Amino acid sequence: TELQHIQQHLVQKSLAHPHIHFRLTHNRQLLLNLSGGQQLQTRIQQLFGEEFKEILMTVKHEETYLQYSGFISFPSKPRTSRRWQYIFVNDRNVKSPAVNHGIYGGYGTFLGKGQHPVFFLNLKIDPTEIDVNVHPAKTEIRFRNSQLVHTILVDQISRALKDGASRRFFGREHSHSQMSRTEISGQIELPMEEALTLESQYSGMTFPKRKKRATESRELPPRGALKGKHSAELSTFAAEKPLTEISPVEQRRQNYASAAILEASDSTPDNLPEHGIRNLRLLSPLPQIPQEIRVLGQFRKTYILAENDAGLLMIEQRALHERLLYDFYTEALQKKEVALKSFQASLLIELSPQGSVLLEQSLEHLELCGFAVSPFGGSSFAVNTIPEIQHVEQVEKVIRGIIDRLALFGKRSQAEEIIRDICEVVTTNAALPAGQELSLTEMGILLAQWEEMGSPMASLKDVPLLVEFSTQELERRLKR
Repeated sequence: TELQHIQQHLVQKSLAHPHIHFRLTHNRQLLLNLSGGQQLQTRIQQLFGEEFKEILMTVKHEETYLQYSGFISFPSKPRTSRRWQYIFVNDRNVKSPAVNHGIYGGYGTFLGKGQHPVFFLNLKIDPTEIDVNVHPAKTEIRFRNSQLVHTILVDQISRALKDGASRRFFGREHSHSQMSRTEISGQIELPMEEALTLESQYSGMTFPKRKKRATESRELPPRGALKGKHSAELSTFAAEKPLTEISPVEQRRQNYASAAILEASDSTPDNLPEHGIRNLRLLSPLPQIPQEIRVLGQFRKTYILAENDAGLLMIEQRALHERLLYDFYTEALQKKEVALKSFQASLLIELSPQGSVLLEQSLEHLELCGFAVSPFGGSSFAVNTIPEIQHVEQVEKVIRGIIDRLALFGKRSQAEEIIRDICEVVTTNAALPAGQELSLTEMGILLAQWEEMGSPMASLKDVPLLVEFSTQELERRLKR
């Protein structure tokens, strides 16, 4: 739509000139209000959310022919879309195949199939070296020496990425720390945490029952006990309990023993890099290590291998993370403590006529779950707030996934069923991606939180989260 083109144009201008105040209104509704006098990193956070400070690293290079500065994403933080790619030449947003190919060439094998980097790069070059008459709109340019520009970018960005990886693995501070949290002015409305109010009409809602967290170290039952516990948990997860009857979370234990496991300096959660796996840390204070099991490693980037007194465990990591996120999210909903993330620049979504009707009928339920969505004329909707656990780049996918659920079952008389569907769609998309490589520390954190949250044995699809191989079974198979 024309409005979307206008908004995108202002976004480009505001990134090129972060020191200027930009304001956009439509039908007396404020869409953009970007205060001036800012640095580029602050403007990026204003537009795209605070989480971008966790995925970007600073790059800068100066030589006689070409200078550039800005931010590019860490190799471990690629995107599936080119949406967050901005090239500026002499403070003007342009398209340039030479620059674009040079950046991708710098990433090289860091990028897999269908993966794209995020970059906000401003190049300075003699205007006589540029041909702006490539396109009538003057949005695409050609360099007199495109090959030199391409070579410089490939070489320097490759060096920057390798240096960043070296700093990460050898424990030195990452360059992205220059995007300091303290640089954000209090006058800028950035993603924030706030309490979500539950209306009284939802007081009778039901959610899948979850086990109460233990306050003391649990004694692991004899061999084979996990199998019996698994059967009980499957039936428990399928049962429902009124939202108002869910027991408050008890104070978690503070004594995390087994200090022998903490021999390596990077074994504690506090030493994890801030740009690590999103939504890995759910509880506060964060348990350091699991008490009843010991992590052995990862199999095919899909399963966590661990051992306990009974034998060997193989745990599906993504299904586990989904379940923990669901329990964490629904508990926050029940306690009216859903952390929210707000945007100054509304995210606009264009839907089909049928999808628009379905979404408009569920705006109240979405708001309850942390989504501030409002009609924006025709089949367009503006998203201003999302749950903190939700990825910004997946907002449209999540909204469309919720609409698909609504379309599948049609109108519902029970609001809790809609809320449950929303929670499932959100947590499924917020969980760690399939094939995610995890360190021993990250796997330990995941399993320690699993223990703290009652060690649920069933996934959101009511299938087992793990397989247990008893010591006797292994010995029998090995004929010992």
